[in-house]
Amino acid sequence: MAPWDVRRVKTASNDNQMAAAQVQALDSQNSPPKVVVADSLYANQVFLAVFLVVQNIIALVRLRQNLTLYERPVPKPVGSRGAPRKHGPTFKMARPGRPPDQTTLF
Repeated sequence: MAPWDVRRVKTASNDNQMAAAQVQALDSQNSPPKVVVADSLYANQVFLAVFLVVQNIIALVRLRQNLTLYERPVPKPVGSRGAPRKHGPTFKMARPGRPPDQTTLF
């Protein structure tokens, strides 16, 4: 299938901002569900944040092979010193430490 939209990235923005704007424009065109497929360069918070607000678009983004994902951090004990924890335990695909955010039955 051919690309839906192709735009040149202007010097005032970057590729992630342009891609997020394209996803928002695609969402406003019509209501059938759509899938956006992106390479690992788009696996970042700038691009992926747009999928929190769109209604009819699903993101399928490839992740880098050497990427490490983390669970939510355990809260710091009350009265302990130092900055709050940023990372929890390493995420294991075979045995996640929490229930899934969403499930679908066919």
